[in-house]
Amino acid sequence: MEQRILKLISEYLDNHLQLPEFQQQFAGFYFQVRQNGNVGAASELCDKVIGPLAELSRGHRSEESLRQELTASIRPFVERPFPENYGNSGF
Repeated sequence: MEQRILKLISEYLDNHLQLPEFQQQFAGFYFQVRQNGNVGAASELCDKVIGPLAELSRGHRSEESLRQELTASIRPFVERPFPENYGNSGF
């Protein structure tokens, strides 16, 4: 689920999705994560996105500000090392 959410955010940031499409699709992912009691990285990622998205909806944040926040929010998830990157180094 984490990868699907990251892909959605990336598509929005790359202007492949308009804001309403992003909001609708993210809402579906957010609902799934909360319904499943997902407490891992997908839940953490949703937590980082839902606040700025709510602020935008209330008029407390611009779309450009949302884009900046999303870019900063996904950075830790994109930069995480994955097991396949370790090779045979014993990690």
